[in-house]
Amino acid sequence: MFPTRRHSFSPIAVFTLFMLVLSVLGPARPTEAFSYTVRPGDTLFKLSQRFGVPLATLQRVNNNWDGYLEVGQVITIPDSPSTPAPPPAPATGTRYTVQTGDSLFLIARRFGISVSQLQAANKLWSDTIYPGQVLVIPQATTPGGNSGGTGAPGGTRYTVQYGDTLFLIARRFGTSASAIQAANGLSSSLIYPGQVLVIPATGTEPPGSTPDGRAPSSPRLSLSWNDRDLLARLVHAEAGAEPFEGQVAVAATVLNRLEDPRYPKSIPSIIYQKVNGYYQYEPVMNGLINQPASALSLEAVKVALSGHDPSLGATGFYNPAKVSPTSWVVRQPVTVVIGNHVFIKP
Repeated sequence: MFPTRRHSFSPIAVFTLFMLVLSVLGPARPTEAFSYTVRPGDTLFKLSQRFGVPLATLQRVNNNWDGYLEVGQVITIPDSPSTPAPPPAPATGTRYTVQTGDSLFLIARRFGISVSQLQAANKLWSDTIYPGQVLVIPQATTPGGNSGGTGAPGGTRYTVQYGDTLFLIARRFGTSASAIQAANGLSSSLIYPGQVLVIPATGTEPPGSTPDGRAPSSPRLSLSWNDRDLLARLVHAEAGAEPFEGQVAVAATVLNRLEDPRYPKSIPSIIYQKVNGYYQYEPVMNGLINQPASALSLEAVKVALSGHDPSLGATGFYNPAKVSPTSWVVRQPVTVVIGNHVFIKP
C-alpha cells in the first residue's frame, strides 16, 4: 500500500477559491418552482417584487387573475428572472397592456372611448380581459363621428353595439335614458346589438334632469363609506364576471330592499340577513364577501346610488345554472335578464 499524501491549504487560499466560484455562478437562487405560504400583508405584487417574478407570470402559474390571497394559502413561486415594471399607459390610437384590476369599462373611461368601441377594435364578444393581454385602443371619437352615430333631423342616429345599454348611451351623448326611450317609442330599457336608435338633441330631456334621468344633486341614497364598501364587495362576489350593467343591477336590488318595508333597514342587516337559518347571499356563506371590492364594483355601486336601476325594481336575482328548476325563485315574477342573472321581484 502506498502511503497517503496529505495536502494542506491556508484559510486565505480557501476563501479566495470560494469567492472565485461565487463570482462565476452568481448569487444562489431557486433552480425550480417552489411553494410559498401566504403571510399577513402579502400581495401578488409584493411577492412578484420579492422573488423577482413578473406579476403576470405569478398570476398565470397560480391561475389567479383577480389578485386575491388568503393568509395560509399555498401558492407556487416559479423560477423566472425579474422584468422591469410595465411602461406607463400609451396614448390613444396605440396598444395598451392590461394591468391587474383593469376592466373594459375602466380602460374605456381612461382613454375617453366607449366599451363597445374597445370591444369592436379588439373583436371581443364579452367583457372578460386578463392581465398581460394587449388591447388596441382606437382613436377617441365624438358622438356622431366614427362611434356609430350619424346626423339625423332632431338628433342623431346610433347603431347599438355589443355591451351597450340605454344608460351608457345616454351618458355618452349627454342625454337621458328616458329621453332616448321616448324618442324611439321604447316601452322598456331592453335594446340589442344592431338596433338603430334616434338620439335626441341635448336639451330635450325633462327640465331639471341629468343624463341619468334623475334630478340634479339628488342622489337616490346616501351611504357611509363602510356601507358602500360592503355593498361593492357583495357586487364583486356575486357579479364580478357579469357585464357592468349587471353589476349595477345587483347593487340596485339591495337598495330596493333597503326601501322595501319587508326587509331590514340597513345595508349590513340586508346582506347578512338570515331566513329560516340560511343567509340570503351565497358570498356570505362561502366567505367571498370578505374579499376586497374591485374598482368596477365600487363604480357600479356609485351608479346605482345615483338612481340608475337596470334591475327595473327587482329585489332579488339568481343564476339559472345554479338553481334547481323546482326552486321557489323560478316561479317569481321576472323583471329583466342581464348576463347570467335573472332579476325577480317577489
